Amino acid sequence: MAYLFVLGSATFFTWMLPKVEAFRVENPALMFALPLLALFIAWDRRNRADILSTREEVRALSEEDPSKIRPTYFRAGASLIVLTLLAHAFGASVGREAVGLQLGGWSARLRRIRGWHFAACLATGFAIVLGTPFAAAVFVFESNKWKIEKKAWFLIPLVAWVAYRLSLWIGIEHQVYYQISTTLPELLTVSIGSFAYFLALLIGLATLLGSIFLHSIERLSRRTSSWGLAPLYLVGVVAIFYLYGFSAAEELGLPGLGISILNRLTVLEPSQVVWFTQPMLLAFLKIALTAGFVGIGVRGGELTPLLVSGAMLAVGLGILFGFPVSSLVALGFPLVWGIAARRPVAAGILAVEVFGLGGWGALGLVTGAAVYAGMKLGDFVDARFVAVRLSKNKDPGVWRRGLYD
Repeated sequence: MAYLFVLGSATFFTWMLPKVEAFRVENPALMFALPLLALFIAWDRRNRADILSTREEVRALSEEDPSKIRPTYFRAGASLIVLTLLAHAFGASVGREAVGLQLGGWSARLRRIRGWHFAACLATGFAIVLGTPFAAAVFVFESNKWKIEKKAWFLIPLVAWVAYRLSLWIGIEHQVYYQISTTLPELLTVSIGSFAYFLALLIGLATLLGSIFLHSIERLSRRTSSWGLAPLYLVGVVAIFYLYGFSAAEELGLPGLGISILNRLTVLEPSQVVWFTQPMLLAFLKIALTAGFVGIGVRGGELTPLLVSGAMLAVGLGILFGFPVSSLVALGFPLVWGIAARRPVAAGILAVEVFGLGGWGALGLVTGAAVYAGMKLGDFVDARFVAVRLSKNKDPGVWRRGLYD
């Protein structure tokens, strides 16, 4: 029954979301209603028993005492879907995959199932919403520190894949991106030395973006009790969108998921770029917007906006290096999220599932290694700045905890 709950709820949400986003694109004046989200945030806070959390669902994977896993209510899933769709209707820069994970945990806890079935429900929700069943399964494996029952190694990917195929059969459509095998020859014209220098700088900037995001949402979440913060922030975002122009902001991927910009980035001509549309600037702006929305309590999560930010960052840096940008979308796509989430293997699998097995899976290997390098770089820098604080309170810090731990 739990699988039916997550299949039905995640499929319905995934079916509705593009319709809501398309309605916003057709009616850009809806973004003026962004400050109204403050009312929904306040209502959400008063119903904390119903609030679903990705971090809580991930932590429940390894919880051995079932009594410590918080029960939930049917209305929690319904409110999650409604509030997330409203956020996207008004143009909030939030994601969708967190909703899939949370609906998976909600379904499992609603039916009081534990063990690998709980993990399979999380993977099912993730797979349906993002359309990457194997990345969903690996995400669950990494989240549980690879401590998985033997049969679950096969059953969780199978359940996620079957649910994903069922959602396609029902009528769900996922955006199709270019296959990296079609653009890889252009990238192979770049010298190894130049590419290594580019990749090192890209990893450093992606790590910086991940750190900015993590620390921003941590600080903002501590101030959510301040009634004036959310409306003030939301009015500021409306002003930013208005200055860009609502239609231009949509084209640049700033409101909502932002995935509409990804295919345009592959054919972007450097001569078309001016300073306020430089993809590197847009990457930082997208990160700031998403951190603000997530930090003040808007539903939806962060995964897709972080993926979009990584792609923007890679293309923007590639323009500065004079590289062909067609393949850089795939290279940068999972970096910021993978580093912030501390999920290098899931990031590599995600890249391959979305952009294909060009170069016999080289994209996945490079992505996984780049994410791991970014994590270690962040650990090194973080330890130098917070070593004194860590020695006093033994808190691992927001960076080392990552998005979900």
